[in-house]
Amino acid sequence: GGCVAYILTSLYPDAVDTLTILNAPHPDVFLLLLTHNHEQQARSQYILDFVKPDSAANFTPAVLETFFSEYSFWTPELAAAYHTAWAQPGAINAGLNWYRKNIIPSDDGFVGVASTFPHNIQISRPTLVCWGMDDSAFANEANLDGLSEYVPNLTVQRYPNISHWIGQAIPATIAESIHLFVMAKKGEAPSPTSGPEAPTSAHVFESGPGSGLWIAVIAAGVMSVLVVTVIVLLTRGK
Repeated sequence: GGCVAYILTSLYPDAVDTLTILNAPHPDVFLLLLTHNHEQQARSQYILDFVKPDSAANFTPAVLETFFSEYSFWTPELAAAYHTAWAQPGAINAGLNWYRKNIIPSDDGFVGVASTFPHNIQISRPTLVCWGMDDSAFANEANLDGLSEYVPNLTVQRYPNISHWIGQAIPATIAESIHLFVMAKKGEAPSPTSGPEAPTSAHVFESGPGSGLWIAVIAAGVMSVLVVTVIVLLTRGK
């Protein structure tokens, strides 16, 4: 989700007014880290399993559920919806194909990894990045440190003790952050959109000038351990 949003915004900036990213790396930053950063390589070992031709046989619904089951947002109702999506013929393999087609390890693993992503993805639009700093899929600070080279008009909000699933864990807090960001860029006073979960502190970093823009937001989610889930759920109603 996040990678697609970065690429779309770079290629078609006139179609986007503001960009919002939730715990998804910039493709250029991520691929550089995947090649040279030992922490990111260690955290991305799952990709080597995902890209195997027969990997769908190993990632059954029961296995996929283990990525979520420890979190409080994983309710029986949500689990049932995910299992319905995963049960569609070819659904899990379709999600795994995202990795097979976009991240291509070499015989030495991530040394010399190739990718079909465009290179030097520059973002001209105001961008909000909300990042849970307890994300086990990424070298968190390293992925954020390299962003300003590609996204000069950048606001980063760091959420301590929040995992990769930031949108599921604190949905009202994230909705509030997006609302405030978009209204500020539009030049309007925001209205409160507070939700039921406990307030979560966020460390904010801003870079670049503000601008009053006509509202449109890409709220991009997850590219990591379970892009599989995102793709499958998007197709569930088709």
